[in-house]
Amino acid sequence: MATAFGCAHAQSIQTLDPVVVTASKIEEPQGQATVLVDVIERQEIDESGAANIIELLDRLPGLNVARQYGRMGLDAAVDVGYLGGSSHHRTLIMVDGVRLNDIDDGTVIFGSVPLSSIERLEVRRAGGGVLFGDRALGGVVNIITKPKADNAAVAEAKIGSFGLKSFNGSISREMGEGSTQIDISRSIQDGFRRDSSQAQTGISARFSAPTQLGVLGVSMRGSDENARLPQSISASTFQTDSRNPGSYRTSSSRQTRTGVLSLETAYGESWSSSLRFASEDIDRRSIDIYSSNVYETKRNTLFADFARQVKGNTSLLGAEVFEAQSQSNRLNRNRVDQKSTAVYVSTEQAFANTKVMAGIRSQEMVNEFSPSAGAGTQASRERLSSWSLSFRQPFIGGVLRGGLQTSFAFPNADQLYTFSSASPYAPQNIYPGVEPMTSREAQLGWVRRTETSMSEISARRIVVSDEIGFKLDCDGLDDCNDNLYDTLRTVLTLRHQRSPWTGGYLDASADFINAAIETGSNAGRQLPMTPSRVFKVGLMQKGNFGRVSFQAHFRAPMYQSVDDSHAYPKIPGRTVYDLGWFDDMYSGIRVSVWVRNLTDKKYYEFAQYGSVAPADGRSLEASLQYRF
Repeated sequence: MATAFGCAHAQSIQTLDPVVVTASKIEEPQGQATVLVDVIERQEIDESGAANIIELLDRLPGLNVARQYGRMGLDAAVDVGYLGGSSHHRTLIMVDGVRLNDIDDGTVIFGSVPLSSIERLEVRRAGGGVLFGDRALGGVVNIITKPKADNAAVAEAKIGSFGLKSFNGSISREMGEGSTQIDISRSIQDGFRRDSSQAQTGISARFSAPTQLGVLGVSMRGSDENARLPQSISASTFQTDSRNPGSYRTSSSRQTRTGVLSLETAYGESWSSSLRFASEDIDRRSIDIYSSNVYETKRNTLFADFARQVKGNTSLLGAEVFEAQSQSNRLNRNRVDQKSTAVYVSTEQAFANTKVMAGIRSQEMVNEFSPSAGAGTQASRERLSSWSLSFRQPFIGGVLRGGLQTSFAFPNADQLYTFSSASPYAPQNIYPGVEPMTSREAQLGWVRRTETSMSEISARRIVVSDEIGFKLDCDGLDDCNDNLYDTLRTVLTLRHQRSPWTGGYLDASADFINAAIETGSNAGRQLPMTPSRVFKVGLMQKGNFGRVSFQAHFRAPMYQSVDDSHAYPKIPGRTVYDLGWFDDMYSGIRVSVWVRNLTDKKYYEFAQYGSVAPADGRSLEASLQYRF
């Protein structure tokens, strides 16, 4: 269901039914989808005061966000479904259906997508193994860019605490029957902790035009990110000096370049096709007192979808092929080549007011590993399949949605081989013991809308087999990633949106999570990096003075990363409040002021082996936006 901070004054909740594609890969009204998909639309993005995608996602139910380096979102992990651990391997992040997750162990570079280029964010709160394949166990975040030009130009400048300076600019123009859009963003911040800094630049350009073969689209994205990152500190140091940067810094730089060529074609009234070719380069470099590491990743992907829509039935046949290569200067880790081929089919059938959707997918992943230049290759090959069955049915004045499905995640490049126990932890050989993770999921949700309110109650039950995680001494004296255990998660979500009074708007949600290890020596223990409860509340009031927005976010304590035996203290729970004001003072001009972390709560989102990464402190932000 769509969120509506800032939208309640313009339209009733009942009419908020945007078009989504992440439910079925075919455009359909959100209310007609057979799975739960949350949507953050453009107007809410404009009025949210958010500086990045991470801040927007953190307002939604059914997911957790863990930041290591503050609110700019550098290296933040988005965990849809509370899968915990290495959540960036278990939640698929896409831009217009093209995945952002790389084949290595790196986190998603959200700064490569300028905020001004986004039309909406779609979050699928269900596994997406059939339609999206690898890494969609917990769910899917699909960043949808603006589909067409609006002949507008927008510029926004922001300043704030900890040296924050940012600029976002966007310009779009119709060119005959085609359109062109260019977006650019630049953000600089010293960071909450001393002797640290972050700088992100992102640029996006898109062109589309009708041709005799269909609508041709060309898009290009690029980003440049440089950071001086602090190290983890002890919990006792955090208590006395939460801004302590640690004993040394890591200098990090990352550049991304992505190009996408697409062709959307309609064949009469029933048939259509979508063809896309995407090429991506990622260059990651880090330097600290121990080593200098370089990773270069290239990936080329070809998508083809063919759809038929007739008499209440929609059928989709699709294929996805990609080849990727990851090279590194790390000792004994020269190159990994990865190839994937997948085919899938799904069908939706409407029966009066009931809709049923079913699908199946088969995907093969081949990895070839070269331990050093000139050496022979080692290989791993896996083929997996997944299936799904879901429905939508009117029920007691609302809509009931439910489904059963399976998903999977292949080991990424850095999970394939053993590591030397001695510094610098050099990769050695392909480890034959590590298998893909698979999941089985059941979900059920009921949503009721009226002219002034929306209520939701939903539940997910996710069983993950062969969870991949770090293991000591798994192959002689070497360490590796291995299949550690099976896990079970149940997530109950309650949500209510309403306009309780004139000009007011409320959005409140509660997630109750039971995430447990099911097998092995730690069976029955809570999974690391999963809270038991998360509460989120948003309030907005419109008046002659402008609009005031209040956000509150509570997260319960979590066990530290890889702490399966609960040997270390928990990451403490925390409640953070944000307060903002914005107003359209003159035609085309918007001013906003936000106080983040109003009570100056000292907290951290991530900890490992007893060392913590402080995330935030109170900050003041002010921005000015001008629409030409």
